Amino acid sequence: RADWNELVWAKIEREQAAQAASSQLLELQTRGLAAAGQGSLTATLGFAISGNLEVDLVDSGPHLLITGPTGVGKSQFLRFVLRSLRSKYSPAELQIALVDFKGGSTLGSFRSEPGVWAFVTDLDVPSLQTELWDRIDEELQQREALFALTGTADIDSYRAVATKLPRLVVVIDELGAALSGSNRPLSTVEAVAARGRSLGVHLICASQSLAGIPRSLVTNLRLRCAIGAVDQIEIAQLGGTMTRATNSATSRPNWGFGQLIAASKPTQWFEFPFGLALDAPQDSAKPAESRVMPMALSEPEPPARLRVRQRGYSSRALMLRLLDKLLANQGSLVRERMASLRL
Repeated sequence: RADWNELVWAKIEREQAAQAASSQLLELQTRGLAAAGQGSLTATLGFAISGNLEVDLVDSGPHLLITGPTGVGKSQFLRFVLRSLRSKYSPAELQIALVDFKGGSTLGSFRSEPGVWAFVTDLDVPSLQTELWDRIDEELQQREALFALTGTADIDSYRAVATKLPRLVVVIDELGAALSGSNRPLSTVEAVAARGRSLGVHLICASQSLAGIPRSLVTNLRLRCAIGAVDQIEIAQLGGTMTRATNSATSRPNWGFGQLIAASKPTQWFEFPFGLALDAPQDSAKPAESRVMPMALSEPEPPARLRVRQRGYSSRALMLRLLDKLLANQGSLVRERMASLRL
């Protein structure tokens, strides 16, 4: 029956995708989630059809905006990206300022790690929050003064003639809430967005929506990740795709999905795992210990009679004979699917 053939192929494709993603995740965990690619500020975002999806914030950004409604794994994704950066770059290469407007629940686990430059939450008194924005403003001014003193135009040319200067990443969870609390943060965030590229200061901001974020600021946050089923109007404003690509990985239990939107580049769909325990590395010689929770079954346990039949078709030779029979019924369509599965 034709509908049975489709079910067989759908199951094979799901199993192939799950096996590939599990293998990629295991390889990534051995590196502590650090990106394999060489770049000025490269982070792992997850897994695309072509394999690990990595992005260099300097080349593709320089700032990253993460959007998505509540409950789609936006906070988990933000921690995933931050752990990837922390695992790849030492405190001498990367400093981080954390602004968590969820009371510290998203970024609090990073606050005591080496290289964390500052940490504030919405529960802190306003004076502490203002102190952080003042520190960031001072950092921008000091870097401009250093570049003027050495006659250099950006951080790369400065590093070539002077001491090594670490990049600074300002991570803000719930950007809309941070900006709505007072008028003070907006000027600092806009200054980083406009001048941070050459100074080596970058933004990674997460927000449930674009509400409360000025359009002028969104324009400078040119690298964007839309997590989960984002509102279609906001997807259009971000420059993304309304629906998931037909060849994108299928979302599975304990996995989230999103799309990477970069200027002048096609949208890339990707998946990322939930349930990772993003522990900090114990020392610089060892990668971060990351554990993944067991994946929930995407299908109910079949009856015993069907399990026996499944075991009967578990070998490669028998599977190929099954595919030969399907080939006689489906023709060239099955040949294309066999090629895509590399059987």
